[in-house]
Amino acid sequence: MKMPSKQKLGVLFLDSTKFDLFIPHTSTVVSYNLPSTLVRDLEILDKEALTTQITTFIDTNKIPPFTVIIVLSERVLFNRDFAPIADLQEQVTIVQDFLDTIPFDNLSTKTFKLERGFKVVAANRDFYENIKEILETKGFIVDAIAPITVVAQELATLTLLDKQTAQKIISKLNTIKQNALEIHYESPSLNPKTQQDADAKKAYKIRLFAMIGVFALLFLVMGLMAYQTFKPVPKKIVPSATAPLPTPTIQVVITPTTSPDISLKKTLQISLNNPTRSATPSTTLRSNLLASGFDNVQISTPTTITSTRARVVFKDTVPSSLRSEIVGIIDELYPDPIIVEQPDISSDVSVFLP
Repeated sequence: MKMPSKQKLGVLFLDSTKFDLFIPHTSTVVSYNLPSTLVRDLEILDKEALTTQITTFIDTNKIPPFTVIIVLSERVLFNRDFAPIADLQEQVTIVQDFLDTIPFDNLSTKTFKLERGFKVVAANRDFYENIKEILETKGFIVDAIAPITVVAQELATLTLLDKQTAQKIISKLNTIKQNALEIHYESPSLNPKTQQDADAKKAYKIRLFAMIGVFALLFLVMGLMAYQTFKPVPKKIVPSATAPLPTPTIQVVITPTTSPDISLKKTLQISLNNPTRSATPSTTLRSNLLASGFDNVQISTPTTITSTRARVVFKDTVPSSLRSEIVGIIDELYPDPIIVEQPDISSDVSVFLP
């Protein structure tokens, strides 16, 4: 399959009933209407049939694969502006009440700071992910997925993509990636998780070379000892028995290295919040987190927040590898927790238990 050129960047504007695709090779826009028998109310009813139809659409129009930005129309988003809220627990409760009104289980959410307060944007992840997967089966690379208002507020009412608007969207690629719901990292150095993996590989190579050096030194010493043992000794008169020469010894000190994730685990601030007067529900979770190496886990004063699912609020500085580990530990006790990113929380991770 022909891979897309990194120089060719297109735009797919996804609405509730169609999508418009800007093709960079020809600077043209083609449209595809989502059949109501396959897609209804932001839900894909038959992915296999939709895949067949979109594949036929791409082949019929002879569209070559390229790197594409998916921009979500306001009609596929759920958003609400909130006034400033100083208390984090109250903010989490109000935001959760808003998310509970959205009739989808698999939500993708993003919080944006405003001059006064903040905006929460949510989308049905299954809807746009299915479209993304269909494009990827045809060789396209999805560079980023973002709401239309990230590009410019005046485009909030956009319903039809044209060449000029597509080029305007492409010109704001950096802004889009900073505020996207999902990002594809073209360069591994831009991906925090990939960078952590690279650091771990570098540390492993250092340890490997250190071990090779130690083994080489040991072989050298063994060779010298063998030479001293088996080399011919000239005949001479020995007046008395002599004490054997002491065998040289070598003390090798290997300094252990510390993985960046292990170091961060010991300083990461995790706050567990109970909705009841008893701390029993969070005690087991705290023990599991401590057992996994998270040393700074505190149980906060019980709150009155009620929810049927656990909610995990991450600061945007928490690496994705640690997020996955924390969510996995929580999921064992409280399945399918809600994940939210909030840049201005006091702790690095705040967990609100049901």
